Amino acid sequence: MGEELAGSEAQHERFRYDPERYWGGFPEAVPGEAEGAQALPDWAIGPFTKHPGNPVLAPSPDGWDVGARGGVHNGSILHRNGKFHYVYRGWMPHPPTVYDEWLCGYFDWVCDIGLATSDDGVHFVKDRAHSPFFRTGDDKRFSFEDVNLVEHEGVYYLFCNRWEWERFKDPAWNGVYLATSTDLLHWDKVGLVFPGATTMHRNACVLQNPRNQAVRVNGKFVMFLNFHMIAYSDDLIHWQSRPIPPERHWPGGEGCFALADYRRTDPDAVLLFTGGNHSGHFYAIGEARFSKKDLTQPIEWLPRPVLTADPSIPFEDGPNPSPTSATPSFSPALPATPTPGGSTTAAASATPAWPKPRSRGKRGGGASQHAKVAAIGYGSGLGIQKTLEAVQRQEIIRGQMPQGSLPGEPVK
Repeated sequence: MGEELAGSEAQHERFRYDPERYWGGFPEAVPGEAEGAQALPDWAIGPFTKHPGNPVLAPSPDGWDVGARGGVHNGSILHRNGKFHYVYRGWMPHPPTVYDEWLCGYFDWVCDIGLATSDDGVHFVKDRAHSPFFRTGDDKRFSFEDVNLVEHEGVYYLFCNRWEWERFKDPAWNGVYLATSTDLLHWDKVGLVFPGATTMHRNACVLQNPRNQAVRVNGKFVMFLNFHMIAYSDDLIHWQSRPIPPERHWPGGEGCFALADYRRTDPDAVLLFTGGNHSGHFYAIGEARFSKKDLTQPIEWLPRPVLTADPSIPFEDGPNPSPTSATPSFSPALPATPTPGGSTTAAASATPAWPKPRSRGKRGGGASQHAKVAAIGYGSGLGIQKTLEAVQRQEIIRGQMPQGSLPGEPVK
């Protein structure tokens, strides 16, 4: 018990709000930030209002997603046949066998993937007949986490992370995993997407449109990966990755969701949502702008996150600190419909307020001319402290690189 308490305190110290540790390369001062709320740039989505009915999904005390230090989170949602289908990650306790110094504790959980459905995007019913999907037979030793889901020609491609804790640092044995389905209930396991890799490939973000359909750019499907990597595929099954040069790196940590074809006035626009190391938060939700003309070159990014965990909300700030403080899941859906997203304890929803449209002919076009992306889910903040006044009021202003700086470099 004493060791457990000491580990909990160490985790809280590591993953709490810490500007020195988790600023993530964003500018420390933004002109005009203190004067009041600023409008988002045309390419961004937000600001967001958390749904009063949150949480929309919680662990089941008698289910496979009973939770440990986490619960239900890190999923993807699609709207098909009049229903929202939320494919989510659920936690369950696991005997602690492997200690990680960086985590300040043991891997004492495993995860699997399951399904919940809803008519309105707020009230969800869990599928108990087919879920969970993957931890069967020899695969029971693995943890399946962090869903990214796309559809192409009637087939659903579920990308997630697969881990075996006993050798979690081996990139040839862990990382992006793929399964396919035609009904979101029955899944065929394809396997690791990058078998034999020498560097870790994780957190796949396959470029998709607001209908969750995979998008080709120059004839290839595209996948953003952690650690500033990008991959291309002809068929969504076989992928070739390559690193993005350091001078093209952007801040923000983990990738969450990559969106294309969301602006009618800018068909080349690509928006990458990021989920780590934002302005002092270990996890918070940010946005980076790209173009189909060069998907390895970020054009700009928001200097502050659009959504963070709030420690005053119980399911956003649980009793135990966690390395996942505000892990986001981003999901397109129908206009003005809140959808659930990632959490370390429960899934929640938030809805963007769209800025007023610009008239035709003006630069960039207004957000109402976007293909509507309804909502972005947010995660719980276990041990996180939200202290930035601008973040508390969701005052996000346009982030631009100072002349002479390189993408991803801290701006002092």
